[in-house]
Amino acid sequence: EYGRLEMDTIRWLHLSDLHRNCPGDKSRWPSVREAFLRDLQEQVRSDGPPSFVLFSGDLSFDGSDGSFAEVTKTFDEISDAIAVPVPWFVVPGNHDLIRPDEDDFVHELVDSYFGEPISRFRKALKSGSGKAKAAIEPLFAGYTKWHDKFVRNTWRGHELVFTPGLLPGDYCASLCISGLRIGIAGMNS
Repeated sequence: EYGRLEMDTIRWLHLSDLHRNCPGDKSRWPSVREAFLRDLQEQVRSDGPPSFVLFSGDLSFDGSDGSFAEVTKTFDEISDAIAVPVPWFVVPGNHDLIRPDEDDFVHELVDSYFGEPISRFRKALKSGSGKAKAAIEPLFAGYTKWHDKFVRNTWRGHELVFTPGLLPGDYCASLCISGLRIGIAGMNS
């Protein structure tokens, strides 16, 4: 049994693009759920549990509280299949925010963020402008609330350091495993 990780092994599980609550989700996830969880349990039995889980965006379909409620149920099932408490590190994707209406000025700010030359909005965010942060944070409210409740809870009992970054979901973290410090950078996509 793998109650503790071997001292010389670091494993991780990388997941992405769950899109919970998307159109067709009521049949899509259930059609693969059992096979996925059974395969994950078999991998844990044969190779041992992961040292940590990485999830790289698009957990939900629309950033709503309803989507994140479905994400929580799914992540609880995955955690149960792993059977050993491990820390999760998650970044949001383009589906993990509430999209502003097209006539809302925030929509234009979000669209201009990656524009060239560097947009005034991006410069304002980087300078630490409270107004710029206040414009973007509500779009990620569902993600942030879910992250603070679910993800941070997985960190209990693990030696780690977490430093938030510029946007919701940006961070630098380090995790100590078997005397090694592993660095993880998350960037909101």
